[in-house]
Amino acid sequence: MENLKEILEQHSEWLKDPTKGKRAYLAGADLRGANLAGANLRNADLAGADLRGADLRNANLRNADLRSADLRSADLAGASLRNANLVGADLKSADLEGAKSGLCLTNPVVLSLLRLGACAEALYFINTQSLHEAWLACDRRDWKQWLIARGLGF
Repeated sequence: MENLKEILEQHSEWLKDPTKGKRAYLAGADLRGANLAGANLRNADLAGADLRGADLRNANLRNADLRSADLRSADLAGASLRNANLVGADLKSADLEGAKSGLCLTNPVVLSLLRLGACAEALYFINTQSLHEAWLACDRRDWKQWLIARGLGF
């Protein structure tokens, strides 16, 4: 993306003072292989963005909208993902070592549920459990029906 540097500068200004600059709107953008290491993308809109192979090491993605983003093979080591919307995001083969979020992003069940578009409440419920443990502990019939309707996604 040719004007990425300008978008990031405008976003930085907007984060400091919302009356200046402009929020980064990168929804659907082709950012394959982009070098975004250390970038401050807090509150950015990256929904549906193609971030395959992007370098997002130590990036600030707090509160970012990453719904349905393609993050396959992205380097997210040390990135802050707190309160980021990752519903439907594809994190296959992404490096999440040291990434900070409220979710256990190394739990394959959490990753599968993210891809299926599970709600945040369900993701936090299952966070560190196996599918079997969560199934036994869950008293939400609607969640179980939702999961069965999607073929369990595993």
